[in-house]
Amino acid sequence: LGNCVELSLLFASLLEAVGINSGIILENGHAYIAVWLVNNSCRYSTLDDASFIEKKISKGIDEMMVIESTAVTQENTSLEQSRLSAEQHLAKTGNFQMFIDVRAVAALSVSCPCRPAS
Repeated sequence: LGNCVELSLLFASLLEAVGINSGIILENGHAYIAVWLVNNSCRYSTLDDASFIEKKISKGIDEMMVIESTAVTQENTSLEQSRLSAEQHLAKTGNFQMFIDVRAVAALSVSCPCRPAS
Protein backbone atom coordinates (compact mmCIF):
# COMPACT_ATOMS: atom_id res chain seq x y z
CA LEU A 1 0.00 0.00 0.00
CA GLY A 2 1.05 3.57 -0.57
CA ASN A 3 -0.19 6.92 -1.72
CA CYS A 4 -0.53 7.89 -5.38
CA VAL A 5 2.85 9.63 -5.62
CA GLU A 6 4.76 6.82 -3.90
CA LEU A 7 3.15 4.11 -6.01
CA SER A 8 3.58 6.05 -9.25
CA LEU A 9 7.28 6.61 -8.55
CA LEU A 10 7.73 2.95 -7.61
CA PHE A 11 5.90 1.76 -10.71
CA ALA A 12 7.91 4.10 -12.98
CA SER A 13 11.17 2.97 -11.39
CA LEU A 14 10.33 -0.70 -11.86
CA LEU A 15 9.36 -0.14 -15.50
CA GLU A 16 12.53 1.82 -16.23
CA ALA A 17 14.61 -0.92 -14.57
CA VAL A 18 13.33 -3.43 -17.13
CA GLY A 19 13.71 -1.03 -20.05
CA ILE A 20 10.14 0.24 -20.43
CA ASN A 21 9.80 4.00 -20.81
CA SER A 22 7.31 5.63 -18.48
CA GLY A 23 6.25 8.89 -16.94
CA ILE A 24 4.27 10.41 -14.10
CA ILE A 25 1.10 12.41 -14.62
CA LEU A 26 0.44 15.02 -11.95
CA GLU A 27 -3.00 16.47 -11.41
CA ASN A 28 -4.52 18.63 -8.72
CA GLY A 29 -4.01 16.44 -5.65
CA HIS A 30 -3.29 13.22 -7.57
CA ALA A 31 -0.63 11.31 -9.54
CA TYR A 32 -0.66 8.24 -11.78
CA ILE A 33 1.55 6.58 -14.35
CA ALA A 34 1.89 6.68 -18.11
CA VAL A 35 3.63 3.82 -19.92
CA TRP A 36 5.10 4.07 -23.41
CA LEU A 37 3.99 1.10 -25.53
CA VAL A 38 6.54 1.98 -28.19
CA ASN A 39 10.23 2.75 -27.84
CA ASN A 40 9.77 6.48 -27.48
CA SER A 41 9.94 9.36 -25.04
CA CYS A 42 9.06 13.04 -25.06
CA ARG A 43 11.32 15.64 -26.55
CA TYR A 44 11.01 17.59 -23.30
CA SER A 45 11.25 16.30 -19.74
CA THR A 46 7.94 17.89 -18.74
CA LEU A 47 4.75 18.79 -20.59
CA ASP A 48 1.79 20.84 -19.43
CA ASP A 49 -0.54 19.84 -22.28
CA ALA A 50 -2.89 16.93 -21.53
CA SER A 51 -3.78 16.61 -25.22
CA PHE A 52 -0.32 15.11 -25.89
CA ILE A 53 -1.15 12.16 -23.61
CA GLU A 54 -4.74 11.96 -24.87
CA LYS A 55 -3.49 11.59 -28.44
CA LYS A 56 -0.92 8.94 -27.51
CA ILE A 57 -3.52 6.77 -25.69
CA SER A 58 -6.25 7.16 -28.31
CA LYS A 59 -7.59 4.14 -30.19
CA GLY A 60 -5.69 3.55 -33.38
CA ILE A 61 -2.55 5.30 -32.14
CA ASP A 62 -2.01 3.28 -28.92
CA GLU A 63 1.53 4.55 -28.27
CA MET A 64 0.95 4.99 -24.56
CA MET A 65 -1.20 3.65 -21.73
CA VAL A 66 -2.14 5.39 -18.49
CA ILE A 67 -2.56 3.39 -15.29
CA GLU A 68 -4.10 4.36 -11.97
CA SER A 69 -1.27 3.32 -9.64
CA THR A 70 -3.37 3.11 -6.49
CA ALA A 71 -5.98 0.91 -8.19
CA VAL A 72 -3.33 -1.65 -9.19
CA THR A 73 -2.73 -2.41 -5.51
CA GLN A 74 -6.39 -3.22 -4.84
CA GLU A 75 -7.03 -6.95 -4.62
CA ASN A 76 -9.88 -7.29 -7.12
CA THR A 77 -8.89 -4.61 -9.63
CA SER A 78 -7.64 -5.65 -13.07
CA LEU A 79 -5.07 -3.79 -15.14
CA GLU A 80 -7.89 -2.89 -17.55
CA GLN A 81 -9.90 -1.33 -14.71
CA SER A 82 -6.80 0.59 -13.59
CA ARG A 83 -6.32 1.84 -17.16
CA LEU A 84 -9.94 2.97 -17.48
CA SER A 85 -9.75 4.76 -14.12
CA ALA A 86 -6.63 6.66 -15.22
CA GLU A 87 -8.24 7.57 -18.55
CA GLN A 88 -11.22 8.99 -16.65
CA HIS A 89 -8.86 11.11 -14.53
CA LEU A 90 -7.13 12.40 -17.65
CA ALA A 91 -10.47 13.27 -19.29
CA LYS A 92 -11.45 15.60 -16.42
CA THR A 93 -10.75 19.05 -17.83
CA GLY A 94 -8.79 21.40 -15.60
CA ASN A 95 -7.17 18.80 -13.32
CA PHE A 96 -4.07 18.06 -15.41
CA GLN A 97 -0.92 19.87 -14.27
CA MET A 98 2.03 18.11 -15.88
CA PHE A 99 3.53 15.00 -17.38
CA ILE A 100 7.09 14.09 -16.39
CA ASP A 101 8.85 11.78 -18.85
CA VAL A 102 11.32 9.62 -16.90
CA ARG A 103 13.64 8.88 -19.84
CA ALA A 104 13.78 12.54 -20.86
CA VAL A 105 14.64 13.53 -17.29
CA ALA A 106 17.35 10.83 -17.15
CA ALA A 107 18.82 12.19 -20.37
CA LEU A 108 19.38 15.47 -18.56
CA SER A 109 21.64 13.61 -16.09
CA VAL A 110 19.59 14.83 -13.15
CA SER A 111 20.96 13.30 -9.97
CA CYS A 112 19.72 13.11 -6.42
CA PRO A 113 21.13 16.01 -4.35
CA CYS A 114 21.46 13.64 -1.40
CA ARG A 115 23.87 11.37 -3.27
CA PRO A 116 27.24 12.47 -4.67
CA ALA A 117 27.42 12.43 -8.46
CA SER A 118 29.73 9.79 -9.87
